[in-house]
Amino acid sequence: MIGRETEGLNHPILQQPRRHLYPLLNYTEEDYEAPQYEISRSITRAHNQPRFGHNDDFGDLLSGNTDQQKDYIIGVLTGAIIILCVALLWFALILGLRIAGQNRVGFLSGRLVKYTEENGAIEVEINEEEGDDDIITDGPTVQRADKRKVFFKRQVTAVRLMFVISGIVVIAAGGVFYGKGVVSFRRSFSEVRKGIDLVQSTAKLGIVISETIMKEKEEVNQGILETQAGAEAEDGSTAEICGFDGDGANKISEAFSNLSAAYNELSSMIDESLVDMSDDLRGLVELTESVESSLYSTDVFFYIMLAVTCFLAFLIVAMMIGVWFSAKNVSNCFTKCIARAIMWPLFIFFLVLSWIFATVFLVAQLAGADFCISPDDYITEFLEQNSVLFDGLVLGFVIYYISGCSITAPGTEALFIIAAQISVVAESSHSLIKQVGDKSAQDMINICGVTEKRAEALISLATTLHAGIHVLDKSLAGLRQMFACSTFNPIYVTMVHNAVCVESVSGLAYIFSTTMVISVFSMLMIMFRAALYPVQEAPALTPLSTCDSLELEQTRDVTDKSE
Repeated sequence: MIGRETEGLNHPILQQPRRHLYPLLNYTEEDYEAPQYEISRSITRAHNQPRFGHNDDFGDLLSGNTDQQKDYIIGVLTGAIIILCVALLWFALILGLRIAGQNRVGFLSGRLVKYTEENGAIEVEINEEEGDDDIITDGPTVQRADKRKVFFKRQVTAVRLMFVISGIVVIAAGGVFYGKGVVSFRRSFSEVRKGIDLVQSTAKLGIVISETIMKEKEEVNQGILETQAGAEAEDGSTAEICGFDGDGANKISEAFSNLSAAYNELSSMIDESLVDMSDDLRGLVELTESVESSLYSTDVFFYIMLAVTCFLAFLIVAMMIGVWFSAKNVSNCFTKCIARAIMWPLFIFFLVLSWIFATVFLVAQLAGADFCISPDDYITEFLEQNSVLFDGLVLGFVIYYISGCSITAPGTEALFIIAAQISVVAESSHSLIKQVGDKSAQDMINICGVTEKRAEALISLATTLHAGIHVLDKSLAGLRQMFACSTFNPIYVTMVHNAVCVESVSGLAYIFSTTMVISVFSMLMIMFRAALYPVQEAPALTPLSTCDSLELEQTRDVTDKSE
């Protein structure tokens, strides 16, 4: 019955040797000071980004006011919408330049065209035979042709150089994207998972301890009820604790009555405060397990980011090889594959994705920075709004940890009240054990006038009741130490302050900035895509002095001559 330790109570805090009249555990609050939360510069910079007249208070999103929620969401999305508009306008500009053609916008249309010298000379000779006195002579024409050849050569070099530099910048930004941004973001997820594991292990220990308290409480209560009921007398009546009216008998009866009354009050306190704790802690474990499962599924996202970064670098390296071939005026299957199978379908696909992800990461960075300006207040507000999810003591202790243990949340004082009542019960138990613990069965018969069987049962009950009270005291001390500020507050600080606010927001800042760099310089590569193609030749249909208004016929590759 009560005379055994409750099974499963294996925590070191609770494993203490039993002996008669040993003192209760003197549990006192530790001298723990929660670390102060410091707002990082990346959080401040992101939080101070323009919201175009809209609010940047994350609390508006948690409020029940629909207008405030819309105003905050619009403020966060406005920057992303502007970026998307710029991207769309840029794409439209590139398409417009392609439609405008070589004769109007030159290499920006997508090709490098060389106007041959001999075609220009032929045009001049024909005009001279027609007797046009205004035609420029051959001497100046040749000089302008030489200047134009030099300018064209420099232009080709500049276009190819700009394409290669843009590609190198994209590759470098991709490395920073993964090395600084994604890795930092992944590290924050890893820290959160470690914190969740600690919460789960501690909560499971709390389940064992709370169930031990409830079980031991029931066994002690059952023992008191059986003793109060007593054994039936020979005439069928119920015997009292002590049938005689003497000094010793009265002290035994009084000690037992005091113990019974104090324990009934303790039992009521435990029922009111701890009866739902096991269920609450199980709910917390289930919640953290579902969150942890979702976090493990995000590993796929990180592997995808790594694959995308590597594949994008591969595409750019392949295009740089294509630029080298074009510089050698080589046109083959490889160069055509780069221009048609890589440049347009794949590279532009990843370019569009990079613009989309840039807007998503910007929204996540702004919202995360707004939250991390005052994370403790926002989490407390959220928990209070959803208090139905956390009944009993769990909600009170969660708020206690979030506050840095600077406040006493509702419900947390219950354990201190129960501990005080256990001390009262223990004093009554000690009083009873002093009266009967050192007496034999014959002594009890002489003092109380009970049967030998009942005397032995009363002595055994006094001992086991005393031991049961100390089990409750150990269990409660273990529960209080488990819920101590030094147990959970460091977990909260690691998960929220360090992982979410420092690592995640910093990682998102790197991810957003590098994604923007990748997007911008990839667009430049699209604009300078003429570097991928060999130089083409075209006849000049007008004198070289009027080159600003050239009308070109169908161009042809220089390499076509050799074919």
